[in-house]
Amino acid sequence: MAMKRLWVVIVALLVGIPAYAMTDSSATVSTSASTVLAAASGSTPRRNIHIVNRSTDNIWCKWTGTAAAAAAGNFPLLGQGATIIYGPSGQVPQEALSCISSGASSGLTILVSP
Repeated sequence: MAMKRLWVVIVALLVGIPAYAMTDSSATVSTSASTVLAAASGSTPRRNIHIVNRSTDNIWCKWTGTAAAAAAGNFPLLGQGATIIYGPSGQVPQEALSCISSGASSGLTILVSP
């Protein structure tokens, strides 16, 4: 009887969880700052963002504004490092993301779910 209740609870939880498609916004970052992720539209707020530095170079990023290497207000993605920003849409940045790298051609993966 306890096992049946457990299955009912699991099914009820799974039915209530919405599925969201992820958008891959991969980019190549260089020693000049560039916008790697545009601002979210008001009708499709971001719910989750996963940012991964795929290179051995250091990458610095900034929400709103222009990124600068190792500058105040930027967050670092050390070589082969990752940062995960997630939460309800009110806590996930909706602004554009600018990044700059210590190398000429650094791979950056950005996965976003609306």
